[in-house]
Amino acid sequence: MAITISAVFTSVRPFVQPDVAKSLGMEVGTIDFDSSYPTNGESYDAIIGTSFREVTALYVQGKNGYVFEPDLTNKKIKVLWTGAGLSAVLAEITNATNLSTLTGVQYIAFGNA
Repeated sequence: MAITISAVFTSVRPFVQPDVAKSLGMEVGTIDFDSSYPTNGESYDAIIGTSFREVTALYVQGKNGYVFEPDLTNKKIKVLWTGAGLSAVLAEITNATNLSTLTGVQYIAFGNA
């Protein structure tokens, strides 16, 4: 299964740097995770920032004790947690974990349009 992402707001505006004209896009929305988390993260490639040429920054707000680590290179979102018995301060959720109750996770993405 795949995560469900709902873009609430998308904007592409001109952004000017010295000697370079670029369009900078911003997208705000929510993520609903599914019933089978894959090792190394959920893909967001075809969902977040589809109006951008590339996502240059992605922030996913923590929720219900989970922390999210965007992987821009591989276009994925890793889900991390902490708890008794873990050897690391934060560890990735194990493969096939059911996260279907983890809904409405807010994100903001920036990218080159």
